[in-house]
Amino acid sequence: MPVLNFVRGEHSRESEWREVLAAYGLHTAVLFDAVAPFVGAERQLYEDLSVLMRQHKTTLQAVLLDLDRQAAERRTACAQRVADTLISAAAMRREISPETLADAQAKQAFVEAFRAELLDSVRLCVHDLLQMHGFERDDASLEVLPWTHDRWESDLFNPETLATAGRLLGKGAAAGAAVGFTLDLALAGLSLGAATALGAAIGGALGQGWGQAPRMVLNRLRGIEELTLDNDVLVLLADRLTHLCQVLQARGHAAQDTIELRLAPSGSYRQALLGLLRALQQARAHPEWEHRSGHTRDHSRRREALGHALALEVQAILASDNTTVD
Repeated sequence: MPVLNFVRGEHSRESEWREVLAAYGLHTAVLFDAVAPFVGAERQLYEDLSVLMRQHKTTLQAVLLDLDRQAAERRTACAQRVADTLISAAAMRREISPETLADAQAKQAFVEAFRAELLDSVRLCVHDLLQMHGFERDDASLEVLPWTHDRWESDLFNPETLATAGRLLGKGAAAGAAVGFTLDLALAGLSLGAATALGAAIGGALGQGWGQAPRMVLNRLRGIEELTLDNDVLVLLADRLTHLCQVLQARGHAAQDTIELRLAPSGSYRQALLGLLRALQQARAHPEWEHRSGHTRDHSRRREALGHALALEVQAILASDNTTVD
């Protein structure tokens, strides 16, 4: 039984091959395109086989069911991995002293270290997502995906992409564009807590739970700021990771076409991203929920519950095809 590969290419010569095969009495051929999504192509292969080999139809149908099970398990695992990374990012919080803030060079180094920790966390997530889909870290077929080859900071903290995320959050074009012209460009994508009003600290503690109140009040009195990620970065990160999952689950291992990751600013995808962002806000009040290298991982009931709920939302995005602009 001949198997014709790469049949979707412009120069596949499928008809010529069929003529040659027919001349040798081979009138039936199975199409298997390695460039097409791997699961889809493999599924089609077994469906064709079940037609040609009816005596083995039951066995081949069992194989098809197993392929569906594997795809569902892979999608669930990816959603859980993305959710865990997003929660950890939202929980990131670093205290910065007044002396460090006053020293431009020291502040820049502090900010860069903060960003580097985030990027390391995201890089590990991306590497895991690649492995889940059978890709290696340095797979040549993924060169077209900037996020798989460590070009992180130029994208995640780029003022232009942050401005796009700002517009998605409803800040308006002017507010979003202002990200690129901030007086302190070093802090683009990051927020510092206001250290001027004790009342603001108490009010914030009430909103986040009294467990945070002593630390927040004490930091205000000492003039210590807390560095966290802006919502712009969180929504951009959610977009990049969920979109990357969709790209990987729809990409054949022989594909060479260029795929761009971009932020869709409207429609159902926008609503899905905003839903993820809303769910992540409670993680901001729990810096212990960040999974840091060399630290004990938090497996509290509340974090696990948030992770489960967030993973279900991510899974719904991965199961749909709504990453295009409406």
